[in-house]
Amino acid sequence: MGLVARQSFKAATVTYAGILMGVINQIIIYPLTLSIEQYGELQFVLQTSAFFTPFLLLGATTVFTKYYPVYSDNERKKQNLYGLLFFVVTLNVILFLGLFLVFKEQVFEHYNDNSAVSKIAVIVLFGIGAIVPYIASARTISAVHGRISVPSLFAQLLKFVLPLLAIGYYSNLYAFDSLLVYLLIYYVLLGLSFVLYMLRHEKIRPKIAITSFSKELDLKPMAVFAFFSVLTGIGGTLTNQIDVIMITSLKGTYQNGLYSWSLFIANAVAIPFSLIVAISTPIVAKYWKDNDLDGIRSMYRRTSSSLLVFSLGAFLSFWLVVDDLFLLMPKGNEFMLAKSMVLMLCVAKIIDMASGINSQILSMSKDYKLLLWMLLLSAAVNVGLNFLLIPQYGIEGSGVATIISIIVFNVAKFWFLKKKYNFNPFNKATLQVLALSLLSYLVISILPRTSIPIINLFLFSGLFILTFGLAAYKLKLAPEINGFVNKQLKRINIKPFD
Repeated sequence: MGLVARQSFKAATVTYAGILMGVINQIIIYPLTLSIEQYGELQFVLQTSAFFTPFLLLGATTVFTKYYPVYSDNERKKQNLYGLLFFVVTLNVILFLGLFLVFKEQVFEHYNDNSAVSKIAVIVLFGIGAIVPYIASARTISAVHGRISVPSLFAQLLKFVLPLLAIGYYSNLYAFDSLLVYLLIYYVLLGLSFVLYMLRHEKIRPKIAITSFSKELDLKPMAVFAFFSVLTGIGGTLTNQIDVIMITSLKGTYQNGLYSWSLFIANAVAIPFSLIVAISTPIVAKYWKDNDLDGIRSMYRRTSSSLLVFSLGAFLSFWLVVDDLFLLMPKGNEFMLAKSMVLMLCVAKIIDMASGINSQILSMSKDYKLLLWMLLLSAAVNVGLNFLLIPQYGIEGSGVATIISIIVFNVAKFWFLKKKYNFNPFNKATLQVLALSLLSYLVISILPRTSIPIINLFLFSGLFILTFGLAAYKLKLAPEINGFVNKQLKRINIKPFD
């Protein structure tokens, strides 16, 4: 097994362990140990610190990834590239912390008055925000050397450390403010761990001098590439993370707690998307290189069907037992207030997944710059609608904004790919998947339930997955899934029966 295969396998194992721990955290540990306000405040700290990252990186990590192969054989130029990365990040972090120190009283007052976010939470937020760009830089350097398994482990550690901190708070070992301080200390240690791991595997002697950068590196194309990378990162951030910040600012930490929990459920529905994207993107790039439009057209359609089966299967199996889950969860009666929010965010994810790999097709094409403007349009719609709807409708308003922005983004991509290349992800199988999932849901939902929620949880979700999954397999509605299932059956000497 080669380095890439070994590293990928180890990284995947770590990721799946993190997913499992994430489910346990969100369903049991956080509802048990934290109030919804505290959970919302924690999520605000984590999401907002991540929100700052693309602004602080200014495309430096993507530039490094793109140009490292160009300069890796020249030691002097390579060390200048390292220097440029750390110079950009450090300069921006200094400016970031400087602005915070100048305006900290206004920031404290704004969040304390409007959102009940404590001063210590704001300080921790900016502290973590200053550390994360260095973590991102160290991960990028490790990745270009094929080292992804240990950084993946480091990245997943929060899902194990934060619940332990929450349990310590619940056990009255320390106050909630102390939990936040310990979270900052964890990030400091995490940043040091990333840097030490990076230094262990690569000789880094960064040369930091502006005159040397201009002499040794081709800065003009780097700047152009960085510009588009920054806009893409900002657009993605405004689309995916601005909701948490705006809800906390406009409605407070309690509403953000409900929204953040709903967002976790929706993201769980979309887990297969990242896996399919990781596999399909290099193939799409090769198809573009070979000008194989039929290959792209086929993959576009096949991935759309598979993602629709995945997303509907995951969501409807969950929706059948959502009330039983609330009965089992600590503070389930409070989290039940987020039920409509869960529905809206999951619908948004299903729409996005059903649209297939349109972003990846565009990003690998000569029209990649159009994707940026479409993303910025979607971000503008999302931010604008959030400002209009959150004050009046709360988190439900944010859900509506998310659905509309996702629709705008995907309609724009669909229209362009259909008009220019005659690519269409939808066919007869799309309608069959929708009809089959709805029929399976209706049949299972009318079956009598037991009085024991945990039995209902496994019984009804299991019946739906079995019924819908088997029917989709036999009808070959998702070729990618059938191919994967058949491969696994052959491994255990069972003949495929699709």
